[in-house]
Amino acid sequence: MAVADATLSHPSVNSGTAVNLQMRDIQFGFKCFREAKPVEGKFDISSANFLGFENPGINITGVIDIDNVGSNTVTQDLLTSFACLKSTTPLTLTVVLGTSGKLGGRPSGGYSTGGSNTLASTISVVVDSFDIQSNAVDSVSGQRVDYSLTLIETI
Repeated sequence: MAVADATLSHPSVNSGTAVNLQMRDIQFGFKCFREAKPVEGKFDISSANFLGFENPGINITGVIDIDNVGSNTVTQDLLTSFACLKSTTPLTLTVVLGTSGKLGGRPSGGYSTGGSNTLASTISVVVDSFDIQSNAVDSVSGQRVDYSLTLIETI
């Protein structure tokens, strides 16, 4: 893998071989459910209660080089195959950041509310959506198509 890159895989897509997403940017979002209702007549902040958290969302932007499609690199066909997949087995996302870092996923026993989490080296995900954009006026952009892939972490 490159210095910062990602692959997506599933046994039913691309013969089970991981697909290089040719990632340009990644955003990992984690949101807690907190109840913090204001109290009338109380001229101070209210306490915020922890109620859980949403499944984390991951947004990846990348490039599809339509004039130079390499082996096992992202294409619209593969994105569609991942998005349309109906399976009880989630997709596996692996993200390498820098020379030795990885974007981690849900610990095997679930996220801990006790203050210590050791994240998994891969992330189990499903496709929420993807978008493809190209500027047909520019000949360089016409050879490369930008895409955005939104994933949701799952069990």
